[in-house]
Amino acid sequence: MPGFSLLKQTGPAVAGPWSSSTTVQPGAKFYYKFTLVNTGGVDLSPVSVTDIIPAVDTLAAGCAFSDPLAVGAATICVTGPIVASVTPAPIRTPQPAAVRRPPGM
Repeated sequence: MPGFSLLKQTGPAVAGPWSSSTTVQPGAKFYYKFTLVNTGGVDLSPVSVTDIIPAVDTLAAGCAFSDPLAVGAATICVTGPIVASVTPAPIRTPQPAAVRRPPGM
């Protein structure tokens, strides 16, 4: 049976450090990191993630993951930099807006 877990984190630089929340000033850059793990019993193909970035309210973060993603394997994608354009506030990492799943999942 297909299955996966997805972890979304944010950080101030492409190398992190990564957390569930980062505070940035207007004009500052930040990044999102998506970690996908195949927790099911079959390879996953294709899998991509798209997300609405709260700071700019636009569908701009997303990743296409390695294809196929083998059972038990993990893959990571970092997207950004994204420039903050709002009053200083934590950039939180809510659930991604959409995850495209393989057919039959």
